[in-house]
Amino acid sequence: MTEPSADAAKGRGEIELTTVEARTLALHAQGFIGPPDPDVRSMLKRVGAVQLDTISVLARSHELVAYARLGRVSRTEIESAYWGRPARAFEGIAHAYAGSASGGSIRAALRRSARCARCSPL
Repeated sequence: MTEPSADAAKGRGEIELTTVEARTLALHAQGFIGPPDPDVRSMLKRVGAVQLDTISVLARSHELVAYARLGRVSRTEIESAYWGRPARAFEGIAHAYAGSASGGSIRAALRRSARCARCSPL
C-alpha cells in the first residue's frame, strides 16, 4: 500500500491497494476473516444487506449468510435476529427499487418490474 498524499489525509484523495490488500479488506469487512461477530444481530449490522431467496437446497440463503460467518448457530437464533422484536430486518423487492436511483419514481420502477415479470419466459 502506498502512503496517502496530503489530500488523501484530508479525505479528498485516493490510496492505492494491491490486489491482495483489496481482497483482504473486502473479506474482513464482510466478516469472513478476522474476529467473528459475537452473534447473528452483530453480523447483520456488519453486513448491512442480505439477499433473501425462498428456494433452498441446503438452507435458505439468509441462513447460509449466518452459517458462513458464524459457524454453528441455531435456526431459531437466526430467525430471531432477522424478524424478532425489535425487528432488525425487512424484506423488500430491491430489484424494483433500483430504477428509482436513476431518477425514476419507485412507483414507475414497480410498474416496470411488473411488466418484466409478465414477459419473462420463466
